[in-house]
Amino acid sequence: MIVWKEEQKTLNYADHYVCDRCGEIAEPQSLEGQEYMSYMWMGGYSSIFGDEQECEIQLCQHCVKTLLGPYIQYK
Repeated sequence: MIVWKEEQKTLNYADHYVCDRCGEIAEPQSLEGQEYMSYMWMGGYSSIFGDEQECEIQLCQHCVKTLLGPYIQYK
């Protein structure tokens, strides 16, 4: 809970994560859950996703590696 300007505000936390590709479910505090990738963006003018379209994806680490593995640069 955060107290801000004498008002109480509650932070919301995910109860669980669901991979948008494979459907795997993980709790945020689990080792698997800590490796989930979430990405949110908004399509710009003439975007292939749609003008001002809000987009979101959540993937488990296995699907990230399957889909993006060849392009990931390890440092």
